[in-house]
Amino acid sequence: MIEFTGDEGLFNLRATFQGGVPPQDSDDTACMYATWVDVGAPIVVTPGLISSVGTRTASNHSRFKWNLSKYGNPVKWFITKPGDDKTKGFHYDRVEAGAGISLGYPSPFFLELCADGSGGILRPITSENG
Repeated sequence: MIEFTGDEGLFNLRATFQGGVPPQDSDDTACMYATWVDVGAPIVVTPGLISSVGTRTASNHSRFKWNLSKYGNPVKWFITKPGDDKTKGFHYDRVEAGAGISLGYPSPFFLELCADGSGGILRPITSENG
């Protein structure tokens, strides 16, 4: 495990919903869709479910953007939608590259995210930015 400070470079993260993920198509570049995620839902880092670099997401992926922020002592990193209160969001303390992230309620969907290393934006992985 490593603490994400925004200085470690690119992280490929798979945000998974408890209950698992849909079966993978034989084409590993098949699009995977995510449900809407409520701001403030807890994120728990779990092992396994390694994210694949270059996996394409839905064509409207631009609507799935969050700010990566930190708050409190000790610092907790969390995700908020742009313009939202920076003291609320998806909280987690430590992440590992490729770690699965559980959003804490049942759903068959997952969302591929990557951090660009600047601590600024988390966005769905595409073949261009993965």
